[in-house]
Amino acid sequence: MDKLDTRPKALFFPPPFDPIPLSRAEAEDVVIEFFIDPDGGVQLPRVVSAKNRERGWAAATALKRWIFEVPKVSGKPVFVRRELALGFN
Repeated sequence: MDKLDTRPKALFFPPPFDPIPLSRAEAEDVVIEFFIDPDGGVQLPRVVSAKNRERGWAAATALKRWIFEVPKVSGKPVFVRRELALGFN
């Protein structure tokens, strides 16, 4: 990420669906690792940490639909690895 021309911003970022009913829900951050491809799409989302498996799956599934600005190094599109925490509350 340090070598990128600019840090890619999310252009389209639908929120994850919370699979836990509100009456039982506790606030939680789910951390997902993923790659942004040279087209700005998300590839290979992987749950790094989640207290609840269903929320981890929901976060990874939602993130797969996100679209980012194209990551570039010296003006050329590249793949970049990133981690992101998505909050459920």
